[in-house]
Amino acid sequence: MAHKIEFIRRFNSEVRKVIQFAQRDKIDITDFTEGAIISGKKKGKLDSEKHIDNIADVKKILAYFESEFDYQKSVIPYYLYLSFQTGMRFGELLGITWDCIDWKNSVIHTYRRYDSTSYQWRPPKTATSVRAIPVNDKVMQVLKRIKQEQKLVDEKYHIKKSDDFVFYDKLYGVPTNNAVNKYLRNSLVKNNIQPTNLSVTGIRHTYASFLLAHNVDIWVVANVMGHKDIKQVTETYGHLLKEKKEKGHELIRDLLK
Repeated sequence: MAHKIEFIRRFNSEVRKVIQFAQRDKIDITDFTEGAIISGKKKGKLDSEKHIDNIADVKKILAYFESEFDYQKSVIPYYLYLSFQTGMRFGELLGITWDCIDWKNSVIHTYRRYDSTSYQWRPPKTATSVRAIPVNDKVMQVLKRIKQEQKLVDEKYHIKKSDDFVFYDKLYGVPTNNAVNKYLRNSLVKNNIQPTNLSVTGIRHTYASFLLAHNVDIWVVANVMGHKDIKQVTETYGHLLKEKKEKGHELIRDLLK
């Protein structure tokens, strides 16, 4: 739905430009786009559709993406692997360039987004979206592999990029949201992992859910996710926090026996 609304919005804008050019040429035409209201409402997803709810399936899909690693064939398995490991927004991860990688401290820095539809850089979603995301040693090894394979592909096909993207396909450039989601869902079906309609946003939900489920402090989760406070975390993951609250109550009862 969101993509349809955006398409209609852009179409309306292009039609308005044509009308304005016509009016400048003294053609008598009414701007029927003026005052047009483009709206729509996304169909809400069930909690079960928002994320993968068990660690076994997350490990399974990560292993599958590893088995698909081949930079010359596609950068998308690498992208999805990093998405599960960082919980970054689609445009944030897409906009990672090699200078964003802190090799010494195992951290990925993000301070902007890349729009693969308009091929433009965008500012961070919020001020707190500028952040450092910790990753493990295995992720750093994967990044090193990408860098090595990318260098070979760039040399072989004489690829010259205006920006030093981490994820860059030799034919298509940076991957689109549609291409990544399609690859993700096909991978979930192949591995019999639910929900099969998961999106990149759902990967972000999965990441946050596991941080909370493994007792990472809620303020730390909010910070790593790029939220200014814990409000959005509590609203989005209230079902998990309720479970943790109930476990906490049991712990208090045990302590005060």
